[in-house]
Amino acid sequence: MEEGASAQTKGESKEDVRQSKRWTIWMECEAGTKSGRSFFIEDGALQWIVQNTNNEAAPIKLHMELALCHLAQHEVNAKDMISGGALWELVQISRDCSREDIQRLAPRTLSSISTFTYELGRLLIDC
Repeated sequence: MEEGASAQTKGESKEDVRQSKRWTIWMECEAGTKSGRSFFIEDGALQWIVQNTNNEAAPIKLHMELALCHLAQHEVNAKDMISGGALWELVQISRDCSREDIQRLAPRTLSSISTFTYELGRLLIDC
């Protein structure tokens, strides 16, 4: 197997993996160039990203977890992420992600955004 390539798992297609990688690349580009609400949130893609954080295919799951962490780094996205169910997914990522770097990024991101900090305190959730 080539370096950087991953074995396909049950329920995962090459197109699914390609699509998740495209989203992650777009997310990384957007993070450095746009101010204001994310294009993903404006286009209604947040729900799709949240749903795919539970994808059985490990590469897709990791790309979606990373995408949520990138979206969460911007205060302007926080309210949409909370109402879209992403807050709980970020808490789950901070507790149980197979990649240690993403697992450390999630709580650091949550604690740096005041809207998330307030909501976690209100719900008595510690991460």
